[in-house]
Amino acid sequence: MNDRLDSLIEGYLNETLSAEESSQLDTLLKKSRPARDEFRDRVAIHGSLSEHYSENGDAGFEPILSGSPRTRQQWTPIHFWLGGALLLALSTLVIAVIRSPANQPEVARIIYSDSRPAGPIKRGKFSLTEGFADIQMADGARFAVESGVQLDFKSTNRVRLLQGRLGAFIPEHAGEFVVETPGGEVVDLGPRFAISVDDSGETHAELYGGEMEVQPHKTDSQSFAGPAVVEIDPQGNSVKKLDEDLQPLQFPMPEIVEVIPVTQGSFEPGETYEIGEATLDKIGVWGGNVARIVEATGDIRPYEGQGMLQLISASPEPSASGRSFCDVVQWIDLRQIPFQKAIVSLKMVVNRVAGDENTDTSFTLKLNPSSKAPTELTPEEQDSFERSLEWSVTREADADPASWEDLRITAELPADTRYLRIKVGASENRENNQEPGEVEFDGHFIDQVEMELLIPARSSVES
Repeated sequence: MNDRLDSLIEGYLNETLSAEESSQLDTLLKKSRPARDEFRDRVAIHGSLSEHYSENGDAGFEPILSGSPRTRQQWTPIHFWLGGALLLALSTLVIAVIRSPANQPEVARIIYSDSRPAGPIKRGKFSLTEGFADIQMADGARFAVESGVQLDFKSTNRVRLLQGRLGAFIPEHAGEFVVETPGGEVVDLGPRFAISVDDSGETHAELYGGEMEVQPHKTDSQSFAGPAVVEIDPQGNSVKKLDEDLQPLQFPMPEIVEVIPVTQGSFEPGETYEIGEATLDKIGVWGGNVARIVEATGDIRPYEGQGMLQLISASPEPSASGRSFCDVVQWIDLRQIPFQKAIVSLKMVVNRVAGDENTDTSFTLKLNPSSKAPTELTPEEQDSFERSLEWSVTREADADPASWEDLRITAELPADTRYLRIKVGASENRENNQEPGEVEFDGHFIDQVEMELLIPARSSVES
């Protein structure tokens, strides 16, 4: 060891260094790692000896080497070397504890998997060598992956897809969900999309509805509205929209509970209602026999909001007829919601005036699935449509205008369902008024027609 370094260390331990000598020691320590190692070891030995003699009450303990009488030292660069080393050691320990898997926050959770236990997922790498997993992020996004996927969980709303396929559903409350890939990142704003990364690192994304933003690494970001098919090259040099059909069944999908919008399902004032047979084949429009959207009427107030639908006549004309059922119909388009299996839930609430013994009491809710749009049905198919698969529920409403009663249908849809027809109404089950001037329905009301679709989690379905 350098004699000068030895002398300076001894002076430091004996607290006899001058300001100039402290500066010399600091310079030596900065320039030489062996010098720093020697300094650290000597200080550690000196500290241990001091602690030993102090614990054993040896008042005769003196520093390692005698010297001139001690003088009070000011903080010097040497002290900062020691303090820095101690802080570095402590911070390294703290970081190690924080980064320990046991102390990592949960960023996601396996809801279901056929190859590994359900439970929390923390930041870091994740892969599946077999099977399927339905995963929910802590921020609310939900996605499914299958055998061959390689992921890196970054945060509560961000993952990196290194390889494999992922299908996602983003509820309204979840906000954005970010998927990083070798070529860039895809920010999905909901509700449904799928993404894959192949062996070359190319990214393929499909948007089934809503919006997404695609940000390649080396060019400007682009926004897309569904439906859309997009690719990013492995280096992130370009992004392009493809003129291809969506292939949702080629991706795994999580369990999805989606509210299906029923146009004017709450019948608020100012909303339109079309009357007549010509409206029965329009999508997203209520139409049929005579009815009107009204506010509170007599003793009956809307179930929610300010409006409700009042049924008037069992025909497209306001006068009485030989018909006995007031049909109100709406077609729903499901083409933007890919599924192989789905459970539909449809409900409405009904109410009526108290009336007398001749006041009609019966309400009906019906639902028909169809693989075709109403305008695509042939005359033969239209004739048989009513006799095809139909779910129906009927209820007699009580005479209490203060109480609303519900009707519900829950059914599994055929795999080829692309459209649904909702039919709501009331029938003249007590007295069929047919004479001109007679009132067919004394005060019959419908409100809050709502629909949900439950799509079970599934793995991809190869074509």
